[in-house]
Amino acid sequence: MAIAHYSFGKNGGVKVRFGQGDGDPQADLGYSRNGVDITIEQKWEDVESDDYGGTGGVPADRQFLGAVAKITTELTKYERSEVEKLLSYSHTTGSPTTTTLGGVMGVLPDIGSFVRQDGLYGKLDLIAASGSGSLTRTFAQCFVSEALEVNLATKNSVYMVKWEAWIDSVEGMILFTEATQ
Repeated sequence: MAIAHYSFGKNGGVKVRFGQGDGDPQADLGYSRNGVDITIEQKWEDVESDDYGGTGGVPADRQFLGAVAKITTELTKYERSEVEKLLSYSHTTGSPTTTTLGGVMGVLPDIGSFVRQDGLYGKLDLIAASGSGSLTRTFAQCFVSEALEVNLATKNSVYMVKWEAWIDSVEGMILFTEATQ
């Protein structure tokens, strides 16, 4: 597994925005401390062959199966009402039932829910100051893997949010896009 690790926006604040689905307006979550850490893990699978020793031998080839980005944001200036929505869900009954982000604290998605299939992902924008403008890195299929508040009610309070982003589709193979403004 090949891993690329880098920091984004270390020279200034990084504004973090997130919204679910195409029609949902993105919410300003806040600003990250010391930029944003991004790790990209490429997924590979060995192809075994009897002429190279079978399962115990050297792979005959290696197949690329996509990549995952793991993003860590330490929000030191944040909108509490917006970050609390990241792990809050609401349910709509009927046929079929739907689960969406931004509901009631403590309500979880249905057991067995899928991130892509059930729409539990959203678009994450990381906006960093760049010269006289800004650089935006957009992850179109992203979800929260962990969110917690550290040092609550102190001057050093931080809302740590860990994200995971996947490629947009098998056809597109786009993990993120960048735009300068």
